Amino acid sequence: MATNRTYPSTAFAKGVSGTLGVVVTSTKDGRIIHPFIPNEGDKDLDEEALGVTRLHPDEWVPLELIA
Repeated sequence: MATNRTYPSTAFAKGVSGTLGVVVTSTKDGRIIHPFIPNEGDKDLDEEALGVTRLHPDEWVPLELIA
């Protein structure tokens, strides 16, 4: 993911920085669906994070809960 990111120039110009989290749902076959940012911040940074998430190949291994 680090190689796919571009810091938005508008956020850079405003001096915006920080950490954000992207929440996703992984299907049984490893596809990522419904990515969202629960604590939205700078619009441009949020959009870039979601864009990078969507670029990731659908090769996730879903978590299996054993009760």
